[in-house]
Amino acid sequence: GLMNNFNIIISLFVSLIAVVVSLFNLRISKKQIFTSAISQNRMDWIIKVRELMHSFITEYLSDNSDKNKLLSIKLHIDLYLNNIENNRHYELSIIMQKYVDNENLSADEFMEVCKSVLKERWERIKLETAYSKKHLARIKKRIEG
Repeated sequence: GLMNNFNIIISLFVSLIAVVVSLFNLRISKKQIFTSAISQNRMDWIIKVRELMHSFITEYLSDNSDKNKLLSIKLHIDLYLNNIENNRHYELSIIMQKYVDNENLSADEFMEVCKSVLKERWERIKLETAYSKKHLARIKKRIEG
C-alpha cells in the first residue's frame, strides 16, 4: 500500500536526479572537449607561427639573404594573422614588410613584436581554458619545445 507508493516515488525522484546530473555532466564534457580543441588549435598556431618567425629573422640576418624568400615567409606568416581585428598582427605584418624592404636593420623591433603576438595568443589560451595550473604548465612546456 502506502509504503510501496512511497518507495516508487523515492525511486522516481532518485532517477530524475540521476538524469539531471547526467545531462549536466554531458554539457560540461562537451564544453571541455570544445575548449580543449580550441586550445590545441591555438597551441599549434603558436608553434607554427614561431617557427615561421624564426625562419624569417634567420633569413633576414643571413649573409646571403634572399628578398624573395623573405617575402615568401612574410606572406606565409600573414596567412596566420588577423590584421583586421588585431592591431598587433597588423603591426607585425607592417614590420616584416619593413625588413623585406630594408637591409641592415636590427632584429630587436621584429623580435619585440613577435614576442608580443605570441604572448597575446598564450594569454588567450589561459583565459579560455579552465585547466589546472599543472595542465597549463604542460601546455607551456610543449609550446616552448
